[in-house]
Amino acid sequence: MIIRRFFILLLSISLLAGTARSLSAQPRPSEEQVETEKIFIDASREKVLGNYENAAYLFKEVLKRDKNNHAAAYELARLYDVLDNVDKAMASIKMAINGDQQNPWYQMFLADLLDRKGKYKDGAKIFEQLVSEAPYNEYYYIKWAFLLMKAKQPEKSIEVYSMLEERIGVSEEISRKKQALYLGIGQPNKAIETYQILIKSDPHNIEYYHLLASLYRQLEDQENAAKTYEKILEINPNDAQASIALADRQKIEGDDVSYLNSLQPVFSKPDVDIDLKIKEILPYIRQVVDTPNEPVMNATLQLATILEEQHPKEAKAYSVSGDLLYYSGRKRQALKKYLKARSLNNTIYSIYDQIMYINLETNSYDTLLTISNEAIDLFPNQAGAYYFNGVALDFQQKNQPAISSYQQALLMARKNPRLQFDLYARLGGVYHRMGKHSLSDSNMDKALQLNPKDFNLLNNYSYYLAERGVQLEKAKKMSALANELRPNQSQFQDTYGWILYQMKEYESAREWLTKAIDNGGNSNPGILEHYGDILFQIGKTEAAIVEWQKALEQKGGKDEGLEEKIRSRQL
Repeated sequence: MIIRRFFILLLSISLLAGTARSLSAQPRPSEEQVETEKIFIDASREKVLGNYENAAYLFKEVLKRDKNNHAAAYELARLYDVLDNVDKAMASIKMAINGDQQNPWYQMFLADLLDRKGKYKDGAKIFEQLVSEAPYNEYYYIKWAFLLMKAKQPEKSIEVYSMLEERIGVSEEISRKKQALYLGIGQPNKAIETYQILIKSDPHNIEYYHLLASLYRQLEDQENAAKTYEKILEINPNDAQASIALADRQKIEGDDVSYLNSLQPVFSKPDVDIDLKIKEILPYIRQVVDTPNEPVMNATLQLATILEEQHPKEAKAYSVSGDLLYYSGRKRQALKKYLKARSLNNTIYSIYDQIMYINLETNSYDTLLTISNEAIDLFPNQAGAYYFNGVALDFQQKNQPAISSYQQALLMARKNPRLQFDLYARLGGVYHRMGKHSLSDSNMDKALQLNPKDFNLLNNYSYYLAERGVQLEKAKKMSALANELRPNQSQFQDTYGWILYQMKEYESAREWLTKAIDNGGNSNPGILEHYGDILFQIGKTEAAIVEWQKALEQKGGKDEGLEEKIRSRQL
């Protein structure tokens, strides 16, 4: 809009200057003429200031005083255009043209308005006339051809481009436009011929050969595409794009490993752009992520190693290796690559994200806290940095700082429901640990709304309620659903049994705890203790003491609560 206003101002000044020169050759202007010029100047000032309504009013005043003032009519048309009143703009520009039929600016503006009204043929006729008056003006031809194309007259549009070529010679821009039109009307041979003519105009311009080769590939003519790429390599043996394209033939035949191996010579050239190399192997990194394939992964990793060797100062080279190693299960090796990438460029958040994620997965919470603090300093607007920071603090049971980080992450995660879910669930856990049960429950409920079938959430939330002996029916339903989602899991069976225990349904509770022990719970001291408590409640004191004793042994013989139960033979 600023450029447009500046253009209008220059044109206004030019028109005004012309008017002034015209007046200088005439007798002294009348008072009426001076006043009209003053209003014109005031109108131009209002327009530049953005006061379009005021400017339009003043230009209309000029026309009331001087109906032949084509400059004012033109300016009024431009204002109506800005105010999105195309019909009034059209009427005003026609008034301007009546006053000066030779002004090309007026004609072009009318053509633009006709374009906006969908009257493409009428707009094209204007540029046809302009071409006849200025046969070497390239812009007129291009606009003429463009409007003919919009009028669904592609053949005529091609004719206009050919006329322009006769005037100025063959050019890449015009050739691109012509070949696109030929393809649009189903004449691929003509499209090919267009690029062949372009090549003849400059046989040493490799980019023209690339255009032709890409066209052949678009037309699925792989043989001629290959011949064209071979011609490129004759001119420039180091052309990486041509080498990669020729290697693509093996990819088309379905041999991914052979294709990747064929890229090694290109990847070994340090002067080939690293982004071009990465673009070629990116689909295979995704393939390794989706469907692990060891031969493909090894071939891709080999290329990533060459990337590191040829681009040792590029962080993205090590990041590629890190991704491949991570998704092939070699997390610690991947971490080394990500750390190297970070040392080369610490402005890429995704690298920090991967480093933090690996530290979380390997339970390296001290390191996670350090790196997440660094990430927060460098990327204060990234929710993930605060999330990982909160997890590290949470693990260290630094409750309030963890809550602060989680809440900050929540503020930034409004468009990420998965992250919101995790944050609410973790906040619920921290508040539970602090004994702030209402806050724990409200956050757990928010998480449940976002994902009502997450088995970990269902199990934890139901256990929290059972532990406190509240909302037991709700806890029972959640635990039952968790067991449906993940049957034969001892931890869920223990939770469900413990809820029944709290509801004094001891026999049913014993059945569930028996299932938990049969599914591996006999090595879990918590489950063994719960089982002992249930046995005690149904009058099997000796059996209860046996289970308590097992639980105590699992804990290394140190637990005051268990020791008291065994000694007193009471709960």
